[in-house]
Amino acid sequence: MKSISLPVGLRLVAVVAVLVLVIGGAWLARFLASSPLERAASRFDDEDRIRYRAALEKLRYDLRSAPGSPPFETVMNRDGLLAAIAIEDKKARLLWEKCGIEVTEEMVQAEYERIKDDPGDLRALAAITNSLDRDPAAMVEFWLRPTLVDRYLRACIAMDDEWNSAARSRIDRLRAEASGGDRSAESEIITHLSEIGLEPEDREALASTGPGQASGVIESPGDFHFFLVDERTGDTVRAGLVSAPKPSLEEWLKTAP
Repeated sequence: MKSISLPVGLRLVAVVAVLVLVIGGAWLARFLASSPLERAASRFDDEDRIRYRAALEKLRYDLRSAPGSPPFETVMNRDGLLAAIAIEDKKARLLWEKCGIEVTEEMVQAEYERIKDDPGDLRALAAITNSLDRDPAAMVEFWLRPTLVDRYLRACIAMDDEWNSAARSRIDRLRAEASGGDRSAESEIITHLSEIGLEPEDREALASTGPGQASGVIESPGDFHFFLVDERTGDTVRAGLVSAPKPSLEEWLKTAP
């Protein structure tokens, strides 16, 4: 298993509906300024977990559904909620068994403090807190902790050599074919070496690879890829990009016992 590079910052659910910030704003401010959260698991029973899971699933459904979609209650029943909870538990178990990581109280507390300092989309945060009865303990157990489990597990599996071996073999084959003149798998890109969003590994590969040459294979959390540099003029590089996507966490969960 390789070392894990976690993405920076928590990606909140995009909120497009107008939410009750006027009503919930004062409470949200108090929540963000409150004292550190204590361990909350013992406060909730199985029915609480189902109820809060339903509230979060309904929020996601309402935000993603087109006008005229069937009501949430007709597409998600109790069995569906129990299945979603089972997957959540499986993620936590596999995070420990496969990656040797357990989401601790300290990790949850650190994430809570980070959100206090940088709450991001306040409307999204207000929607989540409202769906969880504005209960800080529920926020910890049913949103913060599962979010961290998912984040760490994705980062771990993304760099697992065995799971990603097929994608690695594919990129090696594509690079050999490209070196032999077959460029059918490439997508053309034009970029600048000074581009802020360019990953350091990509910048180094584009800068060090001469025109007509293929870069080495670069591994990212989502894929293996390489560049076929066509032209470099000053800061501007025109190249072909060839990528072999890694399988997703969702695919991995289906195969993991």
